[in-house]
This record gives sequence, structure tokens and C-alpha cells, in this order.
Amino acid sequence: MTDRLHALAPSNEDLISLVYDEGTLPEEEREHLDQCPICQQRLADYKDMNTLMLSHLYRSLCPSAVNLNYYCLGALPVEERTSIANHLLDCPLCADEVVEIRREQASYDLFPEGGFSLRDAVRRIFANLVVQQAQPVLRDVQPSTGWPRQYRAEANDLSLHLSRADNGEIMLLGIITSSDPAKTLNAFE
Repeated sequence: MTDRLHALAPSNEDLISLVYDEGTLPEEEREHLDQCPICQQRLADYKDMNTLMLSHLYRSLCPSAVNLNYYCLGALPVEERTSIANHLLDCPLCADEVVEIRREQASYDLFPEGGFSLRDAVRRIFANLVVQQAQPVLRDVQPSTGWPRQYRAEANDLSLHLSRADNGEIMLLGIITSSDPAKTLNAFE
């Protein structure tokens, strides 16, 4: 069966090149395509097939990003390195990704100077439990369970409260405050 029902109808190869954005049609064939529902349907079928193939097969044979990173670091066994190197010869997407990975790895500073302070790291992790003031004990009232709880880390305070929602579930509410007016707590929002 021929792929051209009309003398000006584009061939299958022409339609496929349109789908892949690799070609253009001559003016007469473009006008025919704009007016012919059969050729429009053929083009739509090729586009649908391309979309289906991309969604199911797109980069299905490509190595993972993790393996490409290990490849760039030289941390893969010889067989995998060879396999990825052969794949890079055929796959421009992975080749571009490897170029980008190598650029990032070259600009990455493994040992930045003065960037780490143990005191700052520990200061952000630990907070002291603030002991609550003693409450008078009343008859027929159950003793407190230690709530609310208050924690302090430098100028920051965290107050935790237990509350019941309308449906009876228990909620934990937290209030963060700072006694330092220059410090913002936007990171906790």
C-alpha cells in the first residue's frame, strides 16, 4: 500500500520528520496538509505514537543519574564504565548530562574554609528544658502531666502545648519566640 493517496500528500517520512521537528514541507504539501483531513489524521497518529513511545521508552536504556555521577568520579567497575562510555557515544542527552556533572564536580569545593563550626552546629540542635514553676495541688484535681513544656536555646524559646481538637483528637501546638529583636524566625514558618 502506498503512503500517498494524493500527489501532493506528504510521505510517511515527511510526516515523521515533522513530528520530530527535523524537517519542513514544501509550500504545496503544507497547503495540502492544512486542508486534507486524511493527512491531518496521519500526522496526528504519528504524533500520538511519538508521545506514547516517549512516555514509555524515553531514556529507558539510559543509565541512572547516580551511575552517571559515579562514572564521572571513576567509581564504577570497568564493565559498567565501558557500558556507559559506549552509551554516551549514542545518546546526546546522557553526554550533555555528563558534561554538566563534570562541570559541577569541578566547581565543588570538598573542603570549604571556615564554613563549619562545631559550636554553631551543636547550638542549633540542643535546647534546655525550662523547669516550670511549682503549681499548688488542689483536691479532686489530677496532678499535671508536665504540659506545657518549654525549651530554651540561647534567645529562642519553644513552648509545646497539648490540646484537644473538636473531634476529640489530641493536637500538639508549638509556639516559637525569640527575645532577640534582631533575630527573625522565618526559617520555622
